This record gives sequence, C-alpha cells and structure tokens, in this order.
Amino acid sequence: MHKLIIAIIRHERLEKGLSAFKKERIGFTYSDVKGFGKEVHIYHGDIHDRIRIEIISEEKDAEKIKNIILSNACCGLEGDGLLAIYNLEDFIDFLEFEGNIG
Repeated sequence: MHKLIIAIIRHERLEKGLSAFKKERIGFTYSDVKGFGKEVHIYHGDIHDRIRIEIISEEKDAEKIKNIILSNACCGLEGDGLLAIYNLEDFIDFLEFEGNIG
C-alpha cells in the first residue's frame, strides 16, 4: 500500500527539509498556500503564508519521511505547521502504465 504524506510548514523551514529529501532521494512536490490555524486572532494579518509539501511513498518509507519532516520543519513555535498521513486506495505510476484501459 502507498501513503500520501502532506505537511504544512513555515517558509523559513523549507530549504532544510528539501535538502534532507534530496539527500535521501525522496520525491516530493511543494506549493505556496495561505491559511490560519489555532494562532488566529481577529485581524487580517493572521492569514499566514506557508508551504504545502506532498509526498507519495511506499508504506515502508512513511515513518522515515515523517521523521525527516518533524526533525526539519518544527521550530517549537505556535503555528509551526501540521503533518497528515493517508492510506492511498489506488496508486498508478505513469511510468508503469502501458495505456491499456479495459
């Protein structure tokens, strides 16, 4: 089974995490996102810029990836981010797909 790992982290923690992924040869995507969490107050300045990292991994690698994210993304402040790991029911690697449908 494959896992989908999603992490929302602070911009300033991105380079450290990406270096660790590259070193371990872990494929990933990331994008800029905006939002707020528990640290929200009552003014517009509470909408924070963050980075969303997505990784699809084999189940055997999920724990290692989780540890890499936690050790590189957390800085001990409110609003550090979050991490979610989902089971993927279906996963198709396009390199392995021969185009035969049906």
